[in-house]
Amino acid sequence: ANHAGLMFFSDHGTPQGWRFNHGYGCHTFKWVNSKGEFVYIKYHFIAKHGQKQFNEDEAVRMCGEDPDYSKRDLWQAIERGEEIEWTAKVQVMDPNGTNPETLGFDPFDATKVWPRDKFPMQEFGRLVLNKNPENFHRDVEQAAFSPGSMVPGIEDSPDPLLQFRMFFYRDAQYHRI
Repeated sequence: ANHAGLMFFSDHGTPQGWRFNHGYGCHTFKWVNSKGEFVYIKYHFIAKHGQKQFNEDEAVRMCGEDPDYSKRDLWQAIERGEEIEWTAKVQVMDPNGTNPETLGFDPFDATKVWPRDKFPMQEFGRLVLNKNPENFHRDVEQAAFSPGSMVPGIEDSPDPLLQFRMFFYRDAQYHRI
């Protein structure tokens, strides 16, 4: 919580649009192979163009003058044919090494950051946005992304907040749709 608060109230708190923002997953998931063997992972998405932030004065002005700035900036960049890309990385933890007493933190606590010196980030792919929605209602409003809907090979962990969200997010989205 202290880490998040310090980032929020620093110049890192207001990115200059979604294109210039790294993404960090707070939840711990499992990657499972065909034999049922698994590891725990945390996702990270590192912006190809780096991070850029508004300073405090710019952020206050932008929020009041143009609250849709980030959405429009992303849309227009895609329309111009710019490559909007994040490098997809994971931190990996062996399931036998999850003891909070040994680690010094609970790896299933969404407020904890896994130390990178013990769990280095490993690249596994990229996330590319290269097309804007053609039908906003169909392509955006009807999309019901939820941690309760996972592809084969990705499963939930004992993360209590993830468990909560798997049930309630899906239920809320089905109700909304």
